[in-house]
Amino acid sequence: MVEQLKEFISNNNLHSKAIDRFWAMIKLWQKDHPEEYAKSFRNTPVEGLDIFIHEIGMRVYDWPNCNSNLVRVTIYASRFGRGGFSYYSCYFSLTGEYVSDSWNA
Repeated sequence: MVEQLKEFISNNNLHSKAIDRFWAMIKLWQKDHPEEYAKSFRNTPVEGLDIFIHEIGMRVYDWPNCNSNLVRVTIYASRFGRGGFSYYSCYFSLTGEYVSDSWNA
């Protein structure tokens, strides 16, 4: 089952899609809500963020029917050399399409 999930993630390029969405969303956040961004990231410029994939997992909803299933890719973002962190999760359908995202800043 783990190998099948890894193959699905690789075939649908979910790790890269999530990272691309992360950068797009954080730049939009910085542009549209500069005070909120500055408070959350202590005035760290976007280029000063260090990120990596923290976890990838499958979420099964609507048990036992399992009609709503998603793959979640969670990215850990830290302020390079300044401490602190934030989590960004990106959700994809089982067809590899983006569904939604969430922040824990």
